[in-house]
Amino acid sequence: MLRFFQEIRSQSIRYRGYLILLTISIACSYGIYLFLDEKTIAVLGMENQLFELATFAFFSVSGFLCLRMGLRSKSFVLFMLGLVLLFGAGEEISWGQQFFKFSTPDSIKTKNIQGETNIHNLKWFHTGDEDHVKKQGWERLLEINFLFRLFCLAYFVVLPFLILISPVISRFTAWLRLPVPPLVLGVFFLINWFSFRTTLNALPTGRPLEPNSIFVTVQGADSNIRHQTIRPFEQLADSLLQDPQTGRLTAAVSSYELVDRGRTSTSLDIHFQSPDERGSFQTKQVFEQLAKRQRLENNESVRIEKDEFYYCTTTEAFECLSALLFLLSFIIFIREKKPIATPSDQN
Repeated sequence: MLRFFQEIRSQSIRYRGYLILLTISIACSYGIYLFLDEKTIAVLGMENQLFELATFAFFSVSGFLCLRMGLRSKSFVLFMLGLVLLFGAGEEISWGQQFFKFSTPDSIKTKNIQGETNIHNLKWFHTGDEDHVKKQGWERLLEINFLFRLFCLAYFVVLPFLILISPVISRFTAWLRLPVPPLVLGVFFLINWFSFRTTLNALPTGRPLEPNSIFVTVQGADSNIRHQTIRPFEQLADSLLQDPQTGRLTAAVSSYELVDRGRTSTSLDIHFQSPDERGSFQTKQVFEQLAKRQRLENNESVRIEKDEFYYCTTTEAFECLSALLFLLSFIIFIREKKPIATPSDQN
């Protein structure tokens, strides 16, 4: 155990520049809940926003670096690891579906919870079913989020620790030319995970299955067509959210607006009061009625989203920071041109 702490202390000095970057990144990523409003936080958790694009960039650069090292050293393990990271980058942005505007193949669409061209949202790997009810028991073992965290834990924590205590494993990884991250990066992975869980548990939640916010988003280059497309959903929302006595929006609604997001997206944002303030208002029913209308329209440019993105921002931040850890570990490996923190380094 003394050797463990000595190694952490030595690496903390050796890689202090990287650790300062990680400390600032973790503080800023989870600190947004302290100084940004809920709407902005929800946007950051959506697709093709800051965290997702940064994750894509980190995984892409890491994958190419790994492929390059694998080809130069003729390491099959490095080459395959590079392909895995590039695969993760592609999955992160659904292989560019939102950018290139291609349709989801029917063979995937019927099995994908979000109707997207990716694997991580297939029914077997998604965190919930078609009704957005979270899985329980053994089914959770196949959740892509669980598998990703398990992989990161093994790579950043378990592997460096085993190398520190086992010369056999150290020689084996050196033979594979596997870039072993410094043990101190494993500590920061645990800090990242702890920050993620603490932040998520501290966030206020609505009633079970009742969203605090609903977003009806229409994609398209022509703003007039977008507004025409979203108009029926706006009319339905008006009827669902009106107080029958006054004809005005119910007091349970805190914000209701149509917003143009950039040049290709228009969103109807519905934000509700806190659970105590909105009383028995059934926000789940509003979401279900809007989602039913979307299914009837069968228009791929329309998406109905709950405020899961407000909470998913923590997951996006966790994935982004984990991807950054991969990138830093490969940068360190390239600079030092050898596996890191092996017992032979101590001799």
